[in-house]
Amino acid sequence: MAAGRGKADAGDSDPPILQETTMTHPIPVALRTATCIATCVAALGLSACAGMSDRTRDTTIGAGVGAVAGSVLTGNTTGAAVGAVIGGVIGNENDKKK
Repeated sequence: MAAGRGKADAGDSDPPILQETTMTHPIPVALRTATCIATCVAALGLSACAGMSDRTRDTTIGAGVGAVAGSVLTGNTTGAAVGAVIGGVIGNENDKKK
């Protein structure tokens, strides 16, 4: 086969050019859909912070960071809830110092 074009003969070892560029592990449709939805939700979530006061924004950020940290440290939802409360209080108190 010349330069990888056309159909391969039975004894030809070079695959056609389309087979050389095909992905071996295509991304599943469900994963692409979930990624798209997560990206849209994150964009909407970030745009929601535009009208917040500094105190509300700091409280929300503290709660989010605390929830993630609590979940990572304890590995359960109770730790995430406690982390969110503690982070929210810290974020709320942080703005009072300004």
